[in-house]
Amino acid sequence: MKSWKLVAILILGIFPALGRADDPATQPSDTTPPAPMLNDNPYRFRRFDGGFGRFYGPGGYDRIAPSELADVSAFMKEHSPERFKAISNLPDMQRRRLMMEAWRNWRNYQYVKINQPDLAELMVARVELEDQAFKLVNQIKSEKPDDPKAALADRQLLQEKIGQLLDTNIKERQLRISRLQKTLQSEQELLTKDSKNRDELVERRLHAFLGSADLTTGDQGGTTKPTTQP
Repeated sequence: MKSWKLVAILILGIFPALGRADDPATQPSDTTPPAPMLNDNPYRFRRFDGGFGRFYGPGGYDRIAPSELADVSAFMKEHSPERFKAISNLPDMQRRRLMMEAWRNWRNYQYVKINQPDLAELMVARVELEDQAFKLVNQIKSEKPDDPKAALADRQLLQEKIGQLLDTNIKERQLRISRLQKTLQSEQELLTKDSKNRDELVERRLHAFLGSADLTTGDQGGTTKPTTQP
């Protein structure tokens, strides 16, 4: 396997811990933050001039703000120096492709860091462990056959890193499950409250429709709203 393909696997296959912010809780991914936080987060994914597809076509790399590319590079130099060095030495096309993916994942990490700093810390720990594993894989592949002791030591160390990665994954999933449980409890409490106050809510909506409601905006007179986004 060519070196750039190995780097690609480790960026596209392991880095999704930062990249998939909306996957189910069983994945090492993020969950939707509480509504009050969403509009205050400058790193929330939005559709820029037709969507993120514009960044992945021809010239997409050149559409990324230079300041953000610099931030991505700084992040990788600090937390993933081995992979960053490998990416920097790739042919230009492969380098740009992987840096675009790293940029997307970095933006998602910034989003998570604002809304769930405890989860973001685990993500950084994961990236650092992945980078250590990447270095060990390269060492093992380049070791001479006449040095079995060194190969065995590196394999044992790699096995330890993989175990630590698994532990980190479990912790991430525990955090997400806890968050989902709190969201579910909040929704259940709101549902119970609205069910008990049905007559009051009907009366409030009636006054809204007959009085001050702005029907063009869908305002129905102050009903209890859920805590999660649609």
